Amino acid sequence: MKLDSVFSTKHGLVIGLVVTSVFAFIARYMSIETVNKNELCFYEEKAKEQLPMALGNTGLINFLYFTNDELVYICDVDENTESIAGLKSDLKQTRNLCMLSLFLQKERANALFSLLAKYNKGLKVIYKGRNDSVAIKFHPEEIKDFALQKNETKKFALENIEYYINKQNALCPIKSSDTLTLVLLKLDKTSLFYYYTIDEGQGFSINSLKVDSTHSELFPVLNNRAVRPECLKAAVAGLGIKFVFTSAQTAQQKVFTLNNDELVGLLLNQTKRK
Repeated sequence: MKLDSVFSTKHGLVIGLVVTSVFAFIARYMSIETVNKNELCFYEEKAKEQLPMALGNTGLINFLYFTNDELVYICDVDENTESIAGLKSDLKQTRNLCMLSLFLQKERANALFSLLAKYNKGLKVIYKGRNDSVAIKFHPEEIKDFALQKNETKKFALENIEYYINKQNALCPIKSSDTLTLVLLKLDKTSLFYYYTIDEGQGFSINSLKVDSTHSELFPVLNNRAVRPECLKAAVAGLGIKFVFTSAQTAQQKVFTLNNDELVGLLLNQTKRK
């Protein structure tokens, strides 16, 4: 029986409609897949043009790519200030800080999570050291939550800071170095305060503390392991940082202030300056 005679029968008409529908579905599916791939390829191409990109103050994202299931970031860790062993020692904390680091650049983060949510993709961040690495994964459902609850990130960061302050103040005074002792942390509506005493009897003068317009002298303080995560949280929470240094011998004080814009800029750019 010829094909045209099949379609001329009643049953043939049904078969013809089914075949036509199947081909229409396949064509539509292939069209959608093409659009999906084109948009993801376009994002990948544009994102690569912006690399390297600081991931908080832990390291630099130097490479990225899509798999079938997720977007993968490769972050080269600055092992002068962080170690892979340190990141592995508290994976929950590392995961939280990774998420907050992504939210530092609000517009980019919103676009990223919206795109990943749209295509049901997860996100993997591989922190890479000289001899070791550790991966942090965010599943598609978590990505969708990030995309829908943008304002919750600020609240999350603030709650973490409040918990940290209560925990650290219970341990103060905490000796940070031979000359520096952390005595108090405090929070107001605009800033997170760190109060330190300086022992000038160790041959260090409080008058030697100076900060230029780049705030580069604050890098060692910001990169202290006890301070670094809270600076990141403060930045995401919309807060600034204030460091209050007081001489243990003379009670002379020096205060260094970073508003939120300066803090975010410093966290995003300091890794590139090293």
